[in-house]
Amino acid sequence: MRIPRLREFDVYVPELEAKRKELNEATREQKMAEALVARLESQREHARAQDVTAGLAARRAGKPDPGNKYEKKLEADIVAAKRNRDILSALVRELEAEASVLLAEHATEIQAGLFEAVQKANIEQLQALDSVRGARSRRMGLQQSLTSLGEYVEPPAPAQVTGNGVDTTWIMTHGLYRPPNEEEIAEVLAHLKAEAGDTAEAQSIQEMASPKADIFAAQGGGLKPWAGKVRSEERREAEVDANAG
Repeated sequence: MRIPRLREFDVYVPELEAKRKELNEATREQKMAEALVARLESQREHARAQDVTAGLAARRAGKPDPGNKYEKKLEADIVAAKRNRDILSALVRELEAEASVLLAEHATEIQAGLFEAVQKANIEQLQALDSVRGARSRRMGLQQSLTSLGEYVEPPAPAQVTGNGVDTTWIMTHGLYRPPNEEEIAEVLAHLKAEAGDTAEAQSIQEMASPKADIFAAQGGGLKPWAGKVRSEERREAEVDANAG
């Protein structure tokens, strides 16, 4: 469970913020404990090999077998690490339950604060998009004016030109990359405005892209046949004529 970072959206609930920090710290320690257990368990073969090496050295030196002290120490470390991991896991579950209670208690307050923040963000996004559109329109006009002077003066060297309106964004269509056209740029801007609550442009583009079709024939003689069906019947008639010939 992750408690949202509400403070950065100007929604501050002191008890919930304190619980978020406490839960994040416990979760961090729990993950570290899990990693330690996994690391220790991966060392079992190495500990056994150390015990064998020590036993062999003792045997060659005529000394008593030192036993599996490396393995015993490792197993004790694993038991302690697992206990710490389990304690932290229980702590995380307890803190998550407490956080859920706090979220339920302050849900209405949080919702109101977030809704207000969303409204402000919508306004900021719409203003920014209008600013981008205006700046882009001005830049394109300047670029056209600059291009129109090409027959009178040499264009500046490419190395000296920066930000001169050259396409830097490419999109893929049917496996080929190409720069976006003006309609696609307009669709992106309309989509971003629709995200912020202004759907007029997006609806207009949608209506232009999908006009309402008249399902009746122009002469009013009933339903207009589907184009695919017409082509299919034409091919069938052509095959019949070819066979007859």
